[in-house]
Amino acid sequence: MAIGVQDGTESVDTYTGNTTAGWSYMANNRFYHSSYSTGIGTYAAPATIMVAIDFDAGKIWFGKDGVFSGSPAYGIGAAFTNIAGTLYPAVSTYYTADSATGSFIYSDMTYEPPAGFITWEGDHLSNLTTTTTTSTTTTTTSTSTTTTTSTTTTTTVIPEAYTFDPDNTALRYTLTNGDLTATTTSTAWNTAVGYYGKSSGKWYFEVEVDTAVSTYNRIGVVPSGFAYGSNYVGETSDSYSYLGFNGKKHVDDTGYDYGDTFTAGDIIGVALDMTAGKIWFSKNGVWQDSGDPGAGTGEAFSGISGEYYAAVSLYSTGSAATIFLENNGQTYSPPSGFSSWDGIDQYSFDTNLTSAQIDLSENNTKAFALNDGTARNTRSKYSLPTTGKWYFEIDYYGSSSYCAYGIVSDDDGTIDTSYRPGSDSGECWCVWSSGRVYHDTAFTTKSPAPGEGPGVLGFAYDADNSKLWIAVDNTWIDSGDPANGTSPLWDDATMSGHEMSIIYMPRYNTIPDEATLVLKSADMTYTAPNGFTATDQSQPPLPLSSFRFNDSDKNADLTLSNDDKTVAKTSGSLGFAGVRSINYRTGGKWYYEAYIDERSGSNNMSFGWMDSSHDLSIRVGDDASGVGVSWCTNMRLYHDGVYISSVLSQAVTNDVVMVAADLDTGDFWFGLNGTWYNSGDPGAGTGASYTESEAVGIDMYPAFSQYEQDDHVSTIRTNSSEMSYTVPSGFDCLDDSPAITTTTTTTTTTTTV
Repeated sequence: MAIGVQDGTESVDTYTGNTTAGWSYMANNRFYHSSYSTGIGTYAAPATIMVAIDFDAGKIWFGKDGVFSGSPAYGIGAAFTNIAGTLYPAVSTYYTADSATGSFIYSDMTYEPPAGFITWEGDHLSNLTTTTTTSTTTTTTSTSTTTTTSTTTTTTVIPEAYTFDPDNTALRYTLTNGDLTATTTSTAWNTAVGYYGKSSGKWYFEVEVDTAVSTYNRIGVVPSGFAYGSNYVGETSDSYSYLGFNGKKHVDDTGYDYGDTFTAGDIIGVALDMTAGKIWFSKNGVWQDSGDPGAGTGEAFSGISGEYYAAVSLYSTGSAATIFLENNGQTYSPPSGFSSWDGIDQYSFDTNLTSAQIDLSENNTKAFALNDGTARNTRSKYSLPTTGKWYFEIDYYGSSSYCAYGIVSDDDGTIDTSYRPGSDSGECWCVWSSGRVYHDTAFTTKSPAPGEGPGVLGFAYDADNSKLWIAVDNTWIDSGDPANGTSPLWDDATMSGHEMSIIYMPRYNTIPDEATLVLKSADMTYTAPNGFTATDQSQPPLPLSSFRFNDSDKNADLTLSNDDKTVAKTSGSLGFAGVRSINYRTGGKWYYEAYIDERSGSNNMSFGWMDSSHDLSIRVGDDASGVGVSWCTNMRLYHDGVYISSVLSQAVTNDVVMVAADLDTGDFWFGLNGTWYNSGDPGAGTGASYTESEAVGIDMYPAFSQYEQDDHVSTIRTNSSEMSYTVPSGFDCLDDSPAITTTTTTTTTTTTV
């Protein structure tokens, strides 16, 4: 038996993967793609074979009974690379009565999709949070009062937790306590691995041994691509551990005399210096074998390079251990110069880069002046990345107009603790309380000025384009607009390629000038501008929505954008041009919305469903030989080439069309801005706009069509986080899958004369 994918051209009379058109995992332990390589073991019934494809990276992984050939979540150890094109799941059988069942929806699956992946059906929702902000402004003149209300809804990706990683943990471990605790269910040697690898810097984590059925427990680090399903930490030449049974340190399946034994109740600390390539182990706060990570001496192992992950191997059934990657759960402090694995203590001012005239408190996140003077500053441990768009805040209060807040180049040797930000020469970009905006001694005065506070300064730093904006209580100085990339305080190529620290200079201590560094999104007062990411959230984008328009299944006059979810007619003469979704539904109750980005004049747009044979050169539902149903902005409902008039009202820019389809009964409902046509109620199954019996039991695609080029743009909303209106009871959104960050803003203006 062979299980995999093919592009539709591979013959059904051969096995999947026999040619360059297919990729498969065969039961004889071979990966096939015109030739073969060794797989991850033979399989026979009953078995669950998993397939993960990253089309963006062009990679495919195969797995068996919960264990992959590599790590799809981290993009490593793929069975094949250079995957491209439209692919279809495929199974090949050899013997009579062989059978296999495909699982394409989340509810049918035995195992969780790898982190960052969605099910083939696109119905797996994770890692999303939604924030809604509403603001109202009123302007009054002698003749009128104008009130403007703006509502912004932003959907963002939540980073994975600092816990064990279920996708990189052997199946014999049960993860509980929010995936912090791993408990063995059988006796064997394999491994539980934590999230987030480290390839540079100095890092610290802890593991508490909760239950030691035996003392054959190993704690240490493993490289990316480690075979966690069959190896223990320290079994390979590039993994390193500390063993509880005899206190030995292990690498390459060899133990060396090292430290004390450990058992249940003991806390093992691990310090990993990826800059120097060294590792140390501690027991209950005591570094073993006289090691000193802070001084860089007495290490357990050296010569470590690559990307490494925290890991635990427990041997006996019922043994358990809890991992503490986050600073707030650790019992002991990281060694001098090291940070907890989550880097949370990095989100503070650096005691080694703080003037003696400044005191730090609240875990070194708050700085204030001890005496009067100007020649002093403090800088953050944290360095802003050299790529990406980042947002952070500084909460401030003071009695002086001479406080400075900004960013500095980490590699400018002229900037030390006596440096005066802005007024001294150096690569520093900052704002003073007075409103002076400085770089390298030169300044201009801008508004609003921070003043003495209390207040919140927001910083938006676009490292890709070397731009910086600063806001005072959410009002961007000099009318800047980071979301649109306009009017930055600095557009300076000098910033490019440099890691930047955050700098603060207080002046007086009569009423102490003070500032608090806010780098964690949970502690921020305001939301990051659209397109920017809080400094503690650096996850890569998640995969595209499963339900988007199909660039290969549209009229040539249409152009797609916004990850293929927005459609516009950009060429051709007057006349309808249609597009189908890249995915379809056969049966079930489904809901989506169409947002009208722009519509002018009386020409039309239509929104609905069609089958694969429907003509794309006419309006959705206007094909007598194809199956289709739509509502059109000319207030008509189209089906089978005929129409019903006076359905709803004319739709204009910013309107939202609601579409509900029960593909089990063929009932379709259409609504506009929260009102269903004919008082319909999809949840109750009453008042359908139209019943199309031919839509039952066939593949139906969400579809749009546009009539006139220019000024006609619309967007399909398929994810619950995007919707303006409540999904009808009993219906599902087309695509409750991980979404790329999106922001929708609705503005309403009322003028009274």
